[in-house]
Amino acid sequence: MARKTNNRRKVIWSVVGLLVLVLVILAVKHLFFKDIQQIPSTHLTSQSQQKTQSSTPSSDTPSNDTSVKQNAPSPSGGQAGSNNLVAPSGSFVSNHKPSLSGSSAPSQEVSTCNTTPGAQCYIEFQQGDIVKKLDAQTVDGNGSTNWKWDVAKAGFNEGSWQIKAVATYNGESKTTTDSFTLEVQP
Repeated sequence: MARKTNNRRKVIWSVVGLLVLVLVILAVKHLFFKDIQQIPSTHLTSQSQQKTQSSTPSSDTPSNDTSVKQNAPSPSGGQAGSNNLVAPSGSFVSNHKPSLSGSSAPSQEVSTCNTTPGAQCYIEFQQGDIVKKLDAQTVDGNGSTNWKWDVAKAGFNEGSWQIKAVATYNGESKTTTDSFTLEVQP
């Protein structure tokens, strides 16, 4: 009888140990590994970007909160006479309150990143553990790159999304967080 009880305890403790191990693995995954989803987008050329900018109202363009100290960029978006990385700036989204249904506001977005010419830039959106990201693009000679994409087609959930742009150049990286969130409406 004592032998059966000991075997039963060993089995129970083995199962408990296995459950604890699974919970620890899930907790580590939850804390350190985010599921980053690529946003389907198209790259706008300079000519189409100019048309979009002239038709997009500038009243929705926020001042961005830069997480790094930056030197004043030249009007072209790059650092005048320098190969130093300029913190990303620009209209990270053309509409901070898009609608998934398109009824109250369009779901299409144009995102712009201005930084040092030749740098790589991407824009990332985060809601809790969900991270969505526009593909990294090389900034043109004018210090700008653009994406055209759709919030509904990208599978965004309703609610608030933090927005940040990340630029990298010559092994250096700078991040700017948008001072406004993306407020996705039903």
